[in-house]
Amino acid sequence: SLLDQEKFQEVLDETAPERLPTAGQSAEIASLRARAFLGLDRVPAAQAAFKEALQYDPDYPEALVGLAKITAADGRPVAGLELVERALVRSPSSLDALLLQGDLQRVLGNPQGALTAYERAMPAAKLKRDELNVRLTLASMQIALGKNDDVMVNLAVVLKEAPESPTANYLQALMEFRKNNYAAAENR
Repeated sequence: SLLDQEKFQEVLDETAPERLPTAGQSAEIASLRARAFLGLDRVPAAQAAFKEALQYDPDYPEALVGLAKITAADGRPVAGLELVERALVRSPSSLDALLLQGDLQRVLGNPQGALTAYERAMPAAKLKRDELNVRLTLASMQIALGKNDDVMVNLAVVLKEAPESPTANYLQALMEFRKNNYAAAENR
């Protein structure tokens, strides 16, 4: 819960090796520490902690996804995608892994692969805000692929739950503009 509250230093303090000498030697604790390091923008320390987690469990999904994010941000999206796919073997419904898979497929110029990953992420979105974010991501990919009816379905759900969403309103305006309905586009 400290991570969710963005209390990253507290996570590191609570999981310090001297506080958890034997319990701290786990993939879970190393991954928690890595995520806290990322929150503090200490990328090399995060990378080292994710690699430590993989020493405890070579296929620990959270560590693989974290390392994939760092690898992709370092300009190696193919290597990042390989790590994500390893994570998905063990945890096929991981929301973070599916979204990252979609993002990396998009970066690599595979819009259909991105769409498939985003569609698989929809059932994994347990919280309403996660579902709405996945729907917006899915809608943007559907726009790129010309799946206009699907776009409208996703936007309708988001706008019903969050009528002031800037992203949803922008995408709605874009769709109206593409239909040459300029007045409706301007009013979004």
